[in-house]
Amino acid sequence: MKNHDDDPGQHNDPGQRSGPGQHNGPGQHNGSGQQVRRHGALWVLDQAEEFICAVLLVGFVSLLFAQIASRLLFGYTIPWGDELATHLFVWFAYFGAVVAAKLSAHNRVSFQFGFFPPVVKKVCESLADLLWVAFNLYFAWLSVDFVFFRMNRFWQSQTLGLPMSYFYAVLPLAFVLMSVRIVINNWRTLVRGEVLLDPEQAQVVQASKVTHASKATHASKAVHTSKKTHASKVTHAEHDPLPQRMTHSREGQQSAQPGPSRTAGRDDHGK
Repeated sequence: MKNHDDDPGQHNDPGQRSGPGQHNGPGQHNGSGQQVRRHGALWVLDQAEEFICAVLLVGFVSLLFAQIASRLLFGYTIPWGDELATHLFVWFAYFGAVVAAKLSAHNRVSFQFGFFPPVVKKVCESLADLLWVAFNLYFAWLSVDFVFFRMNRFWQSQTLGLPMSYFYAVLPLAFVLMSVRIVINNWRTLVRGEVLLDPEQAQVVQASKVTHASKATHASKAVHTSKKTHASKVTHAEHDPLPQRMTHSREGQQSAQPGPSRTAGRDDHGK
């Protein structure tokens, strides 16, 4: 879910704190150079979700590549390749939805909250998330009932020969994990007061910060260069004797020019 709060310039992780001992999330470093990691079930869950997605992605992509290469080079088709790749892709899609819930990356329409105070936005989004969790848990319960109690146990995959309940088990698992993620994000937002940004919005905020810092740096350099140029001009004018010689020569020329003689003025007055 995308949360567009009034102050998007902050992006805090559950282990993040203010001050010298600030925690920056898993795999990042603090000011002393020591690696800081979040401990506990949340950190394990974070790593497990992303690790499962990475393994599934590499698995079905490699399998499809091997299938194509085998057909083109050897004229042989792996019998169970297409089916297994399809099931791996389905699992990857559902676990990707869980990771998106963790990153608050699910889409939601939130422009209308700009006309209301921030508390209205928080309350409405919390109610929407509550309905989302209720739907997920209800669907998870239906999935458990179908996969483990109503599905025919003799229903097996065509080429792998495995029970189809193994592949359909991703439904309750993914929806339960997604509900857990939604609850954790709301706890971080409402209780801890953190601002959660989806990856795209975080990149936009980071880019705007970098652009603003770059503009401020260029402006500071321009002002410093202008002051330095003005100071050099003033210093050069103080130590250069040429303007002083030109001033003295101008004064001498003005004093050497003949003015109206007093005798000529008297003669004209007599006439």
